[in-house]
Amino acid sequence: MAELTGLALIIGVPARLLLFMPTSTRLHFKTVRTLFEGNDGGIYKTINGGTNYTDLSNGLVISQLYRIGVSQTNSSTVMTGLQDNGSKIFTGVWSDVKGGDGMECIVDWSTTTYMYATYVEGQISRSINSGTSFPTDISANIPGGQPEGAWVAPYVMSPSNSSTLFAGYDKVWKTVNRGDSWTSASQVLSSVNKLRAIAIAPSNANVLYAASGNSMWKTIDGGATNWAVVTPPTTINSITYIAVKNTDPNTLWITYGGYTAGEKVYKSINGGAHGQISQLDFPICRS
Repeated sequence: MAELTGLALIIGVPARLLLFMPTSTRLHFKTVRTLFEGNDGGIYKTINGGTNYTDLSNGLVISQLYRIGVSQTNSSTVMTGLQDNGSKIFTGVWSDVKGGDGMECIVDWSTTTYMYATYVEGQISRSINSGTSFPTDISANIPGGQPEGAWVAPYVMSPSNSSTLFAGYDKVWKTVNRGDSWTSASQVLSSVNKLRAIAIAPSNANVLYAASGNSMWKTIDGGATNWAVVTPPTTINSITYIAVKNTDPNTLWITYGGYTAGEKVYKSINGGAHGQISQLDFPICRS
């Protein structure tokens, strides 16, 4: 690379900014040239040609969190997935545990031994040592190899058996052994846009909802038979998330992206039956 003196250069994706200080200083009769690097994670400095960097990012509120996973057995254990900043775990201090883009993350609700972190389009990694490492790519065990999912592909853990997970791509896949093997748990639901949301009822693990764009489906048998179509509100925007009431599998909320005022949060009290999903008046959610 050509030497940069007081010149900003944008390279790569995500963009990084490299900047040499315009002047050099003398330290113990050696020329010290300082290089600053800016990226989605913050600002860093090296004075030895990149052998070591000093993090100068303290105080910068710049991270974009996609998802958060909280341990149900230890409130001090938290995972998060971040745009271009990988997956991190908090156990008193924050630690980087998986690189690239960090997406949905889950801490096993029965123990902190098992954790899951994801990369783009549904690549799921498993840890069996409380997040020290994530060596096992469990989504590669899906029949046919790693399927292509949405940018932030959804997956959920069963509330009745923590060894059981459901993952959404163009269809839903199910594992009962923490990802060692998978079986189909739905027909093809969304071959083009891929599934963006999956929710499982806390009070009945056989009831799940899935969504892609403005389409939605439901199963009441854990995916043993074909999922039924649910008719959500008519809007040009896409469903971004589904939440199910902890005591009632037929009460659910769905959220929409986009910038249409008044079309953000909707509620159903009968499992999303046609014509029975009502808009909630949450002005704070409007753009």
